[in-house]
Order: sequence, then structure tokens, then C-alpha cells
Amino acid sequence: MEEIEARDELVFIKKVIEDSRRMIVYDGNDFIVWGILVAVGMIAMYVNIVFQYYLSPLLLWGILIGMGWVYSLIRGFVVHRRSHERTFAGKVISSVWLSCGIVMTLIGFALPALGVIKGWEIMPLIALVTGIAYYITSIVITEKWVRYSAYGWWIGALLIAAFPGKYIFLIYAGMMVCFQIVPGIVLQRHYKNQFVKQND
Repeated sequence: MEEIEARDELVFIKKVIEDSRRMIVYDGNDFIVWGILVAVGMIAMYVNIVFQYYLSPLLLWGILIGMGWVYSLIRGFVVHRRSHERTFAGKVISSVWLSCGIVMTLIGFALPALGVIKGWEIMPLIALVTGIAYYITSIVITEKWVRYSAYGWWIGALLIAAFPGKYIFLIYAGMMVCFQIVPGIVLQRHYKNQFVKQND
């Protein structure tokens, strides 16, 4: 009886790992799109401050984050509903990023509006939450190198919190490229190639 239970557990674990590898093929696109949107926003914020264009940060981020959410919701509906089954690993990863995305949106919009945090405190807090999402993702997809992105986000959060100023926007944009866009591209290519080989 114990042997059967142990075998079933091993089969379940193997299925979770295989499911996670299939799921992350799609998630790479989300990393890239969100990374580009936020990086553009950070550069725009820096340019806005340096050249004093007086662009409303609320309007800027409202548009960019709104675009990101629309993309994620539409893509989530179209891509995931098209599949006949939703994998357990896929549910975990989707739930992690959805919950962290909601928290980051609240940090960026609701908490400053309520006077709980100041504007410059938004970025380090969001970076900390992003690091959590990456750390959990690295465990689910069993890719240790993805965990380095989590470490990068946490270290970056400490740096931009310790040295506030206009240059933190450029630093954060660089973090988005290094720890979000590049990992997204690598994951996308790696697992797409693996997925194609599995179907050959």
C-alpha cells in the first residue's frame, strides 16, 4: 500500500514538473510585454523629470498598467481557455503572478492615493513583490537560474530604497531589462525549442 502511494506521489511530482515546463512557454511572453511596458514608463518618468515636460505620472502609469492588464486578461482567456486542460503548475504560476500583480497595482495606485506611502517608496516595494513572484516561479519550473532574477529584484529594491533620486528610474528600467525581459526571452526560446522536440 505504501509502495503504491509513494509511486503515485512520484507520478504526481513528475506531472507537475512536466506541466510547468509546458506552461512557462507561454509565460515568457507575459514577462516580455510587462517588462517593456514598465521599462518604457520608467524611462518616460526620467525624461519627464529631467526635461520638465509635466506629464502626469498617474496618466502615464494608468495607460501603461492598463494596457498590461488588458493584454494579460485577454491572453489568459484566449490562450488558457483554448487548451483542453489547465495544468496544476500552470494554475500555480498564474495564481502567483495574478496575486502579485494585484498587490503591485495596489501599491502603485491605491496606497499612494490613501497617503500610506510616498511616491518614491513605490518602486522598492514593487521590486520586493516581483522578487517573490520570481522565486516561487523558479521553484515551480525547477530552473535555478530564474531564482537569480529574484535575488536581483531584492538587491535592486535595497539599492533604490537607499539612494532615492531621479536616477532610480533608469536603474529600475535596467532591472526590468535584466531581470524581466531577458529572462522572458530565454524562457520562451528554451521551452519552445523543448516543446517542439517533444512533439517531433
